[in-house]
Formats: sequence, structure tokens, C-alpha cells
Amino acid sequence: MQLSQLKMGATDPLTKYGSRAKEIQAQLRAAGQDVADTEIAWSVMSGLPSAYATMATVITATTDGDLSLDDILPKLLTVEHSEQKSERPSEEALMANAQDRHAGPGRPSNHPGGKSKGPCFHCGILGHHKFECRKLAQERSQQQQRQRADQ
Repeated sequence: MQLSQLKMGATDPLTKYGSRAKEIQAQLRAAGQDVADTEIAWSVMSGLPSAYATMATVITATTDGDLSLDDILPKLLTVEHSEQKSERPSEEALMANAQDRHAGPGRPSNHPGGKSKGPCFHCGILGHHKFECRKLAQERSQQQQRQRADQ
């Protein structure tokens, strides 16, 4: 599959679309093609549905350097989350009410230790904040190990 064919389906979650883009990048690199992170990010942006047009414009207008998938996915997740919220307001209200009951007295559900209502701004999975993200911690640990090995 080529990057030009990368399109996000109407019902695809953004995290799945982003994973598909990373997978294509890995396959192309394994085949010997040098695919820059910026090229992947722009391909992802061009394959987004119209609901993301405003955010894509903002990202494009405010980007002064290289763009990466890790930079744009958290911003795009806010669009996906607001789209889901507007489609299911009653379900969202019920979930928020249930989470607030379990957060404990005097502690809101978005407080550290409480359940997050939105997606993680790193991995996109619901139920935790970026600072609690296991994937981010693992990636940072691996990066530190690589830096130590290079020294």
C-alpha cells in the first residue's frame, strides 16, 4: 500500500488510522524506502474526513517546522472526542455521572487518581491521562536506553 492511498474511513477511530499509517511507514522502511515522519504526518492529514478540516487547517497554519504523527494525533483526537460527544450526549452524561460517583468524595473524576473522561493525549486510549500513560513511559525508557547505548 502507498501513502497516497491512506484514507480514514468514516467509522474508523483516529488511533486505528494512526496505527495504520505507522504500519505502512514501517513496511516501507523495511522495503528499503526512506519515509520521513513528516511525509507520514502530511499523508495522514490529507486522508482525514471533512470533520477534521478545521483542525487540519489550524495545524497547518501553526506549524513552522517538521510535522510528526506524534505531534498531530493528540490535536486530532480532540476533534474525534468532540464528534463522539455530540453524537451521544445522553450516553456521555450517563458515563460522566457514573464516573463522578466512583471518583470519591471531594475528588472530581478528572483529578489524578480518578478516571479520565477523555482519551489519553499520547496513545488515544480512554481511561487515563497522558502523564499516566504506560506506553509513553515505555517509549521514554526505551529512548533513554538507546541514548545510553550510543554514548
